[in-house]
Amino acid sequence: MGKWSSIIKGKLDAFLPTSLFPLRFFFMKAYLDIETTFDGRISVIGIHIPGRQMIQLVGHEVTDLNLDEALEGVETVVTFNGTVFDLPFIKRVLGYDILQVAGHRDLLKDCRKRGLRGGLKRMEILFGIGRTASVTDGSLAPGLWFRYETHGDEGARKKLLDYNREDCLNLETLEDVLEGTGSGSSFGPPDGKEGK
Repeated sequence: MGKWSSIIKGKLDAFLPTSLFPLRFFFMKAYLDIETTFDGRISVIGIHIPGRQMIQLVGHEVTDLNLDEALEGVETVVTFNGTVFDLPFIKRVLGYDILQVAGHRDLLKDCRKRGLRGGLKRMEILFGIGRTASVTDGSLAPGLWFRYETHGDEGARKKLLDYNREDCLNLETLEDVLEGTGSGSSFGPPDGKEGK
């Protein structure tokens, strides 16, 4: 976060409740999700910055320099389980520490604080956040990349990119729902606890 934006954000946070003044409209956020390969590489880094074109670094484009360029100006990176998976994986494979250039919000932690259990797909179901991509299971992602990389299967590549794109876009929707500003078909159980 830049010096002046940190000072301004700190002052605003001190005087205005976030629920009354959503700072994310003034401070750029990036919704980030990665896909990986069977052999421990990153096949796709998806980055959704509202108001901009979706960025997907694919295959040989997945480099520290390209990621740094894609995140230029970003104040906060938003993930789901990125604390445990995405950010450490990027740091290990690319040697790039996102926490050195931006803040981080992990929506998994927000869900856990509300007593909600499960992964991103479970939260999408719980809150009525839709998907249109033909692939909805992340465990299929390495196989799709393998089919593309070894057999030139462009259909598999498209499915992988569509899946990654929806992951990134749905992070923003989930954040909106968790903050009470979203348009999911449900805002979850009234007591904040997920039923069995």
